[in-house]
Amino acid sequence: MQLFLNPAKTATINDLLLVKFLSLTLLSLGYLFGAFVPLFENDPAHHANIALHMLVTGDYLSLVDKGLPYMDKPHLLFWTAALSFKTFGVNTFAYKLPTLLASILGLYATYKVGSLLYNKKVGGEATLLLSVAFAFSLAHSDVRMDGMLTSFMIFSFWQLIRFHQQRTWETFFLAVLGLSLGFMTKGMIGPAVPVIGFLFYLLEERDWRVFLDQKLWLMVPGFLVFSFPVLYAYYVQFDLHPELEIRGTDGNSGVYFILLGQNFERFGGEMCGSAGGKDPYFFLHTILWSVLPWSVLLYLGLGNAVKCMWNRERSFRWSIWAMLIFLVSIYSMSNFKLPHYVVTLIPFMGLVTADYLNRISLHKVWRKVNLGLLSLVLLLVLGINVVFFPASLPLLVFILLALLVGMYLAFKIPDEGNSFFYKMILLGASVNFLMQGNFYPKILQYQAGDNLAHKARTAAFPHEEVLFYGVHSFAFDFYTSYLHRSIEEEELQAKRLRGEQLYLYTNSVGRAQLENSGQWDLEILEESPNFHVSRLKGKFINPKTRHEVTDVSMIIKISPLSD
Repeated sequence: MQLFLNPAKTATINDLLLVKFLSLTLLSLGYLFGAFVPLFENDPAHHANIALHMLVTGDYLSLVDKGLPYMDKPHLLFWTAALSFKTFGVNTFAYKLPTLLASILGLYATYKVGSLLYNKKVGGEATLLLSVAFAFSLAHSDVRMDGMLTSFMIFSFWQLIRFHQQRTWETFFLAVLGLSLGFMTKGMIGPAVPVIGFLFYLLEERDWRVFLDQKLWLMVPGFLVFSFPVLYAYYVQFDLHPELEIRGTDGNSGVYFILLGQNFERFGGEMCGSAGGKDPYFFLHTILWSVLPWSVLLYLGLGNAVKCMWNRERSFRWSIWAMLIFLVSIYSMSNFKLPHYVVTLIPFMGLVTADYLNRISLHKVWRKVNLGLLSLVLLLVLGINVVFFPASLPLLVFILLALLVGMYLAFKIPDEGNSFFYKMILLGASVNFLMQGNFYPKILQYQAGDNLAHKARTAAFPHEEVLFYGVHSFAFDFYTSYLHRSIEEEELQAKRLRGEQLYLYTNSVGRAQLENSGQWDLEILEESPNFHVSRLKGKFINPKTRHEVTDVSMIIKISPLSD
């Protein structure tokens, strides 16, 4: 009753509730916008096409990439995407929906882990830190395996802790299910991370009695039973067909590969496309932008954690920090490094950062440094979305009003810790809102595959007859809902001799080759500027120099010239 008799206290509670509401609104809108951002070349559109092949052929056991067997990742993302296509049609939202649904589970699991290991406040703040982290948000517009994998990892870790505390068949079942879902998403890294985290947790708890529980040992056969769909599919596609050539070799065992070989290949750098190469510090600087807006706090927390572990402070929970240090060290020793690998560790980073903020009183200087850096990032993003890729006026007015109102209310919160935390969340949510709501859709206007697909679907020519010549676009395949094949020079010449008319998807290089051959009459039916938008460059950002780094992709009709 006293609460309602204290206007100042009531106003403070209302301010905090309004700030939370605005933060959640901006975060939710950012994720909603991201769900409709067209698929990027290459990985998201590539994965969507493997699922599309399943839908079109009805073969849900085989992984097929451009007509060839695909031995790299397990089936779960492809299966869920194909099911979503069957239910909602072949479109962007249908592909991203399974990852979004899995992430709701991941966010809830993060809250529950924080509540179990620390307290509900840490759990709630860790969940917000996860949802606002730049790389986690990006993983729901640039959808690969990692968004779904992250959720299954933190869910598995939660259930393993529950199993340790309760030893029930329910927690056994859920832990095994989570570990299997992680495996069926991206291989053995899926169960490895939560199991490593659980071992560090047991080491901290100094309670090894769980190893005397037969249920724990039953998790191994239980994991294999739950993972049977992927193991069986790999066996049928590869073990029963040793003649299939994979990366220049035959006689490959699919079951061995997905259980062990995949990890050895990646760790040894045998896979293609590593961004980090042999840089041992790759993940340390990748984390800086991956967990914006709270990367400064994470590294401050690391310094504090080292100090606490050195001093052997009993009240300090060190197991998740130890797990993160161990895993980042292992990742850094690998010769195959990609930025999105960090995404899977963000829930755990959010937990230790939230704990750090609740254990210590952050110095005003560090609060100002963190908010100052975030303000600069927001100003940079605003500048890009106003000058280089102009957003619509209603969108800009909305975000500026929401941010101003939110910051005003956050400044009124008397508790400095809460005030700082929600200022940070608001700034980070605003950045994600602008990126998902305007920046990504605008730069994807320079991704020719989906642009030409939309034109081809409404054009008079039969887009099913289009062949790739000199290039390939997964986005074109996906947005035409058709898996087009490529044509090589030998087949092209054979068709010329038969006097056939062809439709080709090519670029300026392919067009020049055809023109210079003097053998074809060319007609450009559709064209679009093209740039690999997942590899941004300064010259592309600047409209004045954008033409210097963009190519042109086109659909052309060619007919043989008479001799």
